[in-house]
This record gives sequence, C-alpha cells and structure tokens, in this order.
Amino acid sequence: MAGSPHDVDLAKLLPLELYCHIFSFVSLKRDLCQLSLTSRMFNHETIPLIYRSVDLTISPKQLSLFADTLAMNQDARLMSIVRELAIKWWARRRRSLGPANTTITVFWETCGRILPLLHNLRVLAFNPGNSSNWEFGEVFSDCSFKLEALHTQSLDLKDVHSFLHHHPTIRHWTHQSPFLVRETSLRLHELILPNLRSLEADVEILAAIEGSRPLEQICLHYFDGDLNLDNSVLRNLGLFRETLVALTLDREFSEADIDCQDVIKFIAEQAPALERLSILDNVKPSAARQPTDTAVNRFVTSLAVLKRLQEFQYSPARWDTDSWWWRACAEGTLRVVVTFFDWNLSLRVVTFPTNGFQVEAYSDSIPAVSYSKAPGGDIKQTPVILNFRGDHW
Repeated sequence: MAGSPHDVDLAKLLPLELYCHIFSFVSLKRDLCQLSLTSRMFNHETIPLIYRSVDLTISPKQLSLFADTLAMNQDARLMSIVRELAIKWWARRRRSLGPANTTITVFWETCGRILPLLHNLRVLAFNPGNSSNWEFGEVFSDCSFKLEALHTQSLDLKDVHSFLHHHPTIRHWTHQSPFLVRETSLRLHELILPNLRSLEADVEILAAIEGSRPLEQICLHYFDGDLNLDNSVLRNLGLFRETLVALTLDREFSEADIDCQDVIKFIAEQAPALERLSILDNVKPSAARQPTDTAVNRFVTSLAVLKRLQEFQYSPARWDTDSWWWRACAEGTLRVVVTFFDWNLSLRVVTFPTNGFQVEAYSDSIPAVSYSKAPGGDIKQTPVILNFRGDHW
C-alpha cells in the first residue's frame, strides 16, 4: 500500500531548477500562495513569482499588510524582487476609523514605509484618491529605484513635477488627471523625461512640453476643463513628427465646433509618420445633418493624407445616437469598409462599431468589428471591444 502524500519527498521528484519554470505556468496568485506553503523549497521558488508584481488596489487592508510583510522579512531578496507595484488610497467611513485626515496620514506614512525599500522597482501605478497630495514629494524623496513606467491618477502636475525631473529613466508615463495649461507656469522642459516613449494624459499636457522626445505612442483625453479647445492644442504633436507612430484621441467631452475630418487633417500635418490612429469622436449636431455620402467621402479623404497609416479605429461618442456614422453603417457596413481601403492603400485594418444600439452610454467598452485586409484583397472580420480610456486603472 502506498504511503501518504505527506510522506513523499517532493524535492526528489524533479531537479530543483525545474520548479521555478513549472511554477511560472501557474496563472493565479492564490494557487502560488498555496504552493509556497507546501515546503520550504517551494516557498523559495514561488516567492519571486508572487511578489514580482504587487497589486495593492483591491482592498484597503492590503497596503498595511504588505508593509508588515516587508518589515518581517528584512532580507534583501524579498525587497529586490518587486518590479511592479500598484497603490490606491481607499476612503473609509469616519464612524469606524476616526477622522478622515487620520486615515490619510496613515496612508502616506505606510507608503513611506514601503517605497524606499523597493530598490528594483521599475513600474509604479499610484492613485492617492482625493487625499492631500502635499506628501508626495516627501514620501518619494528617499527612493533609490529607477522607474521605467509611472502611472498616476488624482495628482496634479505640480505634485509630480519634481519627481519627473529626478527620474529621467521613465519611458512610459500615464497622468490621468485634468490639466489646464493656462493656470500654471509649470512646463516639461527638455531635461524632464528625456527618454519618454509613450504618454497618456490630458490633451493640454501637450502645450506644457518643451522640446522633442523620442515619443512613439500618445493617448490624449479631453477632460471637463477642455471643452472648447480648438486644433491648436494638438500643435505640439509636431515635436514628435519623426518618431510618433501611434495616436489615440479621446475627444468625447470636447464641445469645440470642429468635426473629426478637420482634426484628422490637422493631425496629419503634425504627425505624418502615423501608422495607427484611434479616435473616439465628440457630438457635433451640424455634422449629423450632412448627407451620408458626403460625410463618408470627407472622412476617408481626410484619412488618406496619412500615407503610412496601417490601422484605424473609430467610434462616435457613446451617446451620439444621431451621428451620420450610424446611417452609413445601416446603408452597408461592407461598403464603408471597402471605401476606407480603396482610399488609403497602406491601410490594413479598420475597426469600428456597426450598431448604435449595442453601445452603452456609460460603458468604456464599445462592441465593434475589426476588418483586416489580406494581401490578396480578401477582407476578414472579427468581433472586438474598443476602449479609448486606457487600461492602467
């Protein structure tokens, strides 16, 4: 009769170096945690997989628990393992946890216990919510890590400006907060983020950038304070005309009386090397009154100016039920697709929603269809989901 599973010497089943490779196929962290409790050897091999990426945005208790874990394991191995970290402040009810300013203070103090210990941190997502942000510079002042990516939410540019200046290694920056360039003298001069490759931010951030960067991807949002901006806000795209190949423009909240066709023409002048363009349109009542054929022809001719464009994504505003786009799709989606490909020979993929009834006004996920053109001319269609809001939070 075979012995109990607990009598098996697991260390003799496979060579030691294979365990870490096998564990890398385990997709759920809770399963990895269970494996880590099996034996000291398994614990040693799973710890790097468990702590390489740490997400502290799911529960308000996670932040303090992780700080305690670091305090109880004062060995360089654990602190050097963490490469990616996400932190979010959770507002709690005063009845059970005392004054709100107390919980805010605890949040910043706990961040101050964690961050200076993570010397090899490379990716940081940080959202302090509506808490006071004056602590940001102080908490990060003793950190020695060299970030490659920084994703911030609920922070003003003034809160992170000095930090950006002292971290030239950052190549990917997401700043998901409204920004009004006319209300500040802060600028991103050439010594700030000199190695930036991708940017996601309020569209007005462009006006604060001085000098070129090797930017390849940009995602721009119109926030509530950007309602009536004209095309000039996009002029600084020209700073990156040699390197910029992908642009996403979320102009749904823009109330400027400028239609998408004119925006595309202006973009083409500033960034002629674009290979991918994604646009979530705004509502323009006058455009809805155009004859369908006129609107479609104006649209594809503006897009044809981008001679290197390979992929185009488009959606009307989610609540724009009267858009000319829905009439064009109702008259024949394939006809619209063929028109796109006929007018732009470099284009290989077009993606857009085909049915306005499937688009929910308050959902970031937009059901769409992707049409890809094979070298022989055959067109293949695939259901997809469009999201113009970014995916860091």
